Amino acid sequence: MVLLCFHRSPDAADAAGATPTPAPAAAPGRAKKGRVKNFLPETQVGLSALATAVAPNYAAGAAATPAVALIWLVPASFAAMAAALAQQLDTANVRKADRSPNANAIDALDREINQRLGNVRTYLERQYEDEPDDSVRGYLPALGFKQQYGSYVFPRGQKDRLDALTTLLTGLPKHGLAANKYGLAYWTTMRDTYRQALQTAGSAAGQVSTVVDTKNELLDQATEVLRAIYYLLRAQFPKSWKARLRAYGYQEEGY
Repeated sequence: MVLLCFHRSPDAADAAGATPTPAPAAAPGRAKKGRVKNFLPETQVGLSALATAVAPNYAAGAAATPAVALIWLVPASFAAMAAALAQQLDTANVRKADRSPNANAIDALDREINQRLGNVRTYLERQYEDEPDDSVRGYLPALGFKQQYGSYVFPRGQKDRLDALTTLLTGLPKHGLAANKYGLAYWTTMRDTYRQALQTAGSAAGQVSTVVDTKNELLDQATEVLRAIYYLLRAQFPKSWKARLRAYGYQEEGY
């Protein structure tokens, strides 16, 4: 005998044995036109304000209903992230400075670093292809990555990034990745070039860039969390998700 177990959504009707009401047939005619509304603000200030509003409501909702808690993010971490984002926005607005003539060169190096870090992660996955994903991710700190709010990221701030590049040079040989095309020789040259570019740019500009990079990193992470909470509420409360979103701080009319 095979037993089938069905799980009901948190806001499903309580009546047992009720005959389901068929969905009304769609009226003939043309489909409604109009753009899809954004459920997240498009401005940095708006996104920060939404994160600040949602964080305590997410904490309360997760405590009351574990089904609406993200398994990869505890409420306290989201609250800390929202507070840090608001602070970084204020700091970035205060520390406005002229871009260094060397800023474009640094930006180009940052883009190349971001691209080639993907190669490093691919090398690592191939090197340990027989190990579980969690074990492989556990090697990332030895390659300069840091764990932040549940995921591993390579630092964006210029000083932190330079330090992480030095850590990467130490970690590549330890994990058998030194001889690859984007291995020890490539990253040694990149580290030295990046360090020289930062010295040319000057410490003041580097400090401003660190603030901006940290702010952008937090914006990316807050966006990921707010999207996840939005879709989680829609999935767990198929009948009352709009009201749930409003209660959490999302605007029904969009942004």
